[in-house]
Amino acid sequence: MILWHILIPLWSANVAMNIYWELRQRYPRIPNWSLDGGKMAYDGKRIFGESKTVLGLPIAIVFGWGAGVIFSLPLGFQLGICTYVGSVVSGFIKRRLGIETHGKLPVIDQCDYLLAAFVYLYFLGYRWNVVTILITLIVTLCVHWATNKIAYKLQLRSRGW
Repeated sequence: MILWHILIPLWSANVAMNIYWELRQRYPRIPNWSLDGGKMAYDGKRIFGESKTVLGLPIAIVFGWGAGVIFSLPLGFQLGICTYVGSVVSGFIKRRLGIETHGKLPVIDQCDYLLAAFVYLYFLGYRWNVVTILITLIVTLCVHWATNKIAYKLQLRSRGW
């Protein structure tokens, strides 16, 4: 069983944050308040990077919550937060590994928000078998790849990954 009631809000929030990033690149007047304020971590690298912004959280919440209308508003709201947290944590990890903003870190780049949601939902008492989790990861990877390729071909995205 694929967890559509979880995936749809997560995917929606993630897409919204990516659209916001692309719009900021094209229209510099859109606010760009980076979450880390340009500060460096203990290793001299940015804490989160340029793409993790203060406005990313409300955007993720609104779109996760909006997609949650189909299934559950409170869950959509929470999954919007999970999307943002997963993105911020992966940004932190990527900076520590020396990977620049929008540099590639396969699987983590595509599933950071899903992994954050699984951890959060585990603590809320949700339990799934390994097969369900693996199928959900594979579907997410495929959807992520396909939508990025389509958006790139339509010139809605500056990179194809």
